[in-house]
Amino acid sequence: MQTSRDKKMDIDRKFSKDTNEILGMQMDMDNMANRKMDKKKLTGMKMDTAKSKHMKMDMTKSKDMKMDMDMGMSHNEMGMDMNKMKRLMEGYKYHVMLDITSKLMFCWNVNYSNRTVSIRVTCQLPPNYWFGVGFSDYGEVTDADFVVFWNDPVSTHHLQDSYTDSNGVLHADHSLDYTLHRARTEDGLSILEYTRPFDTCDERDYLLDNGTTHIVYFVSKGTPSTCVGKDVRDLHHGFQRVQLLKPDVHLPPLPTDVWTFEITAPKVKIPGSETTYWWFITTLPILHHKHHIVRYEGVIQKENEDIVHHIEVFHCVGRKHVHPYSGPKVPEGKMDPTSDLASCRNVIGAWAMGAEPIIYPEEAGSPIGGEGFSPFILLEVHYHNPHLRTGHVDSSGIRFYIYYNRSCR
Repeated sequence: MQTSRDKKMDIDRKFSKDTNEILGMQMDMDNMANRKMDKKKLTGMKMDTAKSKHMKMDMTKSKDMKMDMDMGMSHNEMGMDMNKMKRLMEGYKYHVMLDITSKLMFCWNVNYSNRTVSIRVTCQLPPNYWFGVGFSDYGEVTDADFVVFWNDPVSTHHLQDSYTDSNGVLHADHSLDYTLHRARTEDGLSILEYTRPFDTCDERDYLLDNGTTHIVYFVSKGTPSTCVGKDVRDLHHGFQRVQLLKPDVHLPPLPTDVWTFEITAPKVKIPGSETTYWWFITTLPILHHKHHIVRYEGVIQKENEDIVHHIEVFHCVGRKHVHPYSGPKVPEGKMDPTSDLASCRNVIGAWAMGAEPIIYPEEAGSPIGGEGFSPFILLEVHYHNPHLRTGHVDSSGIRFYIYYNRSCR
């Protein structure tokens, strides 16, 4: 008999299939299901708490900020100044926007020498709101590993290493495996900087590995005296998928005469539904001779970083003309096999949330152009919009780096 946990794993496999294929990751789902294993307690890298259950931090009271938790608010109302975003990302190689409404951003660096991740979390909330950020196996807020920040009724700031049980209820994690380095407010933003090991040897903590990591979060109004006992399922929450532990590899230099072009969405008005696959037929630049793709990367519109889940670019094979199309994906099994869209099946570029540029080895490349090469391209963009927001217009896509050499690579 299939258990509820087995069913959740099946669902997660199906939902994550595209992302895992794009990132080229092989995930051992049985290993993920058994993360909670017996381990020896780690003696180092503890948060200095003077034996208290939580840390009290001296922070300047943040200014009173207005926040509309209505998920239908317009993009212009929710946007963050791009210059401010760049400042918040300084010193960190990777970032992902978790929640555009509360401007909740997660930035990180990976240190393989001491096997730790350095994290900066920023959030724009009024002082009477509290929030948590962490990790879980399936992007759910049950059985999750959290760091929680809140103000109590007397305006004392607290940071708590926490976890949730199978019912989503918060508990204090007395192992305290997060090291706080800095906490401050700046231009109405709460900014926390801390580190944690890949493996804390704490059965309550999430084990960071090279696969897809689900970053979970919650935001709620209130000034609780403690976060313990709160049911996170009743709060505004969500998750993002990223590859947290990026490979630390040397990237080969590009030829000096490389040029680029982009295949992007045509200012798509993102529907206010949870999942949308958008298709767009367009054409390649005119290439009379065979060229080679030597690199490609995602070009993601900043204000839609938390909605654009993954992108694929398909080449339409054959000499058949492909008619213009821009709209929702034709459902699986419902496409007419004689349709010209059915010829668009060869992937030449792909991106998923958190992915780095793909660079071919110096001696390799993906051929495009030349005599008999179809110019037609199908762009597919997956929009993941769990809060059903409206008013977003998107032109995300993929940038290709092209090289021409009379002798084949």
